[in-house]
Amino acid sequence: MRYDFSEAYSLDDFGDSSQRYATSTSPSFDVIEGAGLDQQARQGVSAQFLQHVRLAIAIACAVLTIGFARITLSAATVSSLQANYALEDQVTTAQDLNNDLRVCRSVLSNGSRIERLATQQYGMYLAAPEVLIASTDTDDTDMSAIVNAGPSAGTTDCANTQN
Repeated sequence: MRYDFSEAYSLDDFGDSSQRYATSTSPSFDVIEGAGLDQQARQGVSAQFLQHVRLAIAIACAVLTIGFARITLSAATVSSLQANYALEDQVTTAQDLNNDLRVCRSVLSNGSRIERLATQQYGMYLAAPEVLIASTDTDDTDMSAIVNAGPSAGTTDCANTQN
C-alpha cells in the first residue's frame, strides 16, 4: 500500500523538490467557493423564515385589533344598557309622580271639598243669586229685602219667592 505525499524529500536540492511538490499535488476533492454548511451558517436567517415571522406578526396584530374592537363594542353596549336602565327608571318615576299628581288634582279640585273648606275654616259663604221680581207695587222696602237677601238674612229659594 502506498501513501501519497509520504515520501521524504531531500533537503539538498530544496528548490527542485518544492517545485516538484507544487506541480504534483492535486487536491483529492473539489473546492467550491461560497457553498457548503459553513456558508449557510454565515448567511444568517433565511428569507423564508423572515416571511413566516412577518406573517405571524401580522396575524397577531389582526387578532389584537379584533380583540380590542370587541372589547370596545362590549364596553359601549354595557354603557348603553346602563343608560337605558337609568332612563327607564326615570320614566317609571315620572309616571308614578304623574299618577300621584292626577290623584291630588282630582282631590283638590273637588267642588264640595272647596266649599267645605271655605265655609268651615274661613267663614265664607256661597253668594245667593240675585232675584229681581217685577211688581207693580211701589213699595221699595220689600224689594230691597228680596234683592239683598243672603245667608245671614236667611236662606231663600228662588222657587219659593214667585208671585
